[in-house]
Amino acid sequence: MNDVLTSTNSVYCAFAIATKVGANIEKIDASEVLQTPGVIAFYTAKDIPGTNSSCDSIFGYEAEEIFCSDIVKYYGQPLGVVVAQTNDIANRIAPKVKVTYSNNV
Repeated sequence: MNDVLTSTNSVYCAFAIATKVGANIEKIDASEVLQTPGVIAFYTAKDIPGTNSSCDSIFGYEAEEIFCSDIVKYYGQPLGVVVAQTNDIANRIAPKVKVTYSNNV
C-alpha cells in the first residue's frame, strides 16, 4: 500500500518466511512476536478456513498453498503473516517468528 493513502484504522502485514528448503515444519512459534507492542495478530495455515490454496485445481493449475503447512517447497515460502499497526513494525518483527524444522534435506 505504499502508493495509496491510508486511513487511521489501517493495518500492515509482513510474511514470515521459510529458510530451509525440503524440511518439514514441526512448529511455528509467534508467542514472542505477539507480545511486541503494535503487533495485532499472526496467522498461519491453521487459521485459514477451508482450503489453504491460492488456486482451485478446477482451473487446471496445480494448487499452491497460501501458507506452507508441511514440507517447505522453496526458500522464502510464506509460513504466516504478521499483522501490525505500522509497516515498520510488521517488517521488523516478521523475521523473528521462530520455526522448528525436521528432516532437512
